[in-house]
Amino acid sequence: MSLLRTEGVVKKFYGLVAVDKVSLEINEGEVVGLIGPNGSGKTTLFDCITGFLKVDAGRIFFKNKNITNKMPYEIALLGVSRTFQNARLFLKLTVEQNMLIAAQQHQRLSTLTLLAGRKKAKEIEKETAERAQFLLKLVGLDKLAQEYAGNLSYGQRKLLSFAMALIPYPKLVLLDEPAAAVNPTMIEKTKDLIRQLNSEGLTFFIIEHNMEVIMNICNKIIVLDHGVKIAEGAPNEVRSDPKVLEAYLGSG
Repeated sequence: MSLLRTEGVVKKFYGLVAVDKVSLEINEGEVVGLIGPNGSGKTTLFDCITGFLKVDAGRIFFKNKNITNKMPYEIALLGVSRTFQNARLFLKLTVEQNMLIAAQQHQRLSTLTLLAGRKKAKEIEKETAERAQFLLKLVGLDKLAQEYAGNLSYGQRKLLSFAMALIPYPKLVLLDEPAAAVNPTMIEKTKDLIRQLNSEGLTFFIIEHNMEVIMNICNKIIVLDHGVKIAEGAPNEVRSDPKVLEAYLGSG
């Protein structure tokens, strides 16, 4: 079943076309990679999908619902989570507090619900704290729950950002360079997490420059070059595609 679909998405900056009529489809249960040379429009496309940038043309659908140019919080509430190239954390708060803030941003607590009784609010707080603890253990940060986020290593910050994206029970997670500048141990940890969560039904869309990671965990890869989709297919197909080789190596 189609989970995410873009149709002819265009994004321009002062006349420069950063994303040029990109159409793609991601189905439930897939791990899809998005690759391309620097400046090819990968993060810009992520920003358009998640509402951080308005598209100039084209449409974006999530679970067949038109989400084109909706606000980021509206898209997040539908079940789309993401990380950023540089982990966006509250560095002066603890790891656990970062998790709870990430959860709070996605909780649909109406005023009437809160007025109905403190008991319900307490139940939600307890469930959220338990999920935060579960996810921190999943990513291996449970023993650092009371540590300030600013004291974490770069790789640990990436893992925390990953855990924060998972706390609202998303259907689709967009990861922007999860392995960039991360040591080999953390990279293997991230790959294992993606595999495990995908086996449980979570769908991923991943930007990554580390080709070993992409080829190892993705069942489909999409390639952008100068904002244009130039290839799409299984890892082995994309690896040998002449257009992809030319884009990366400048041959031809």
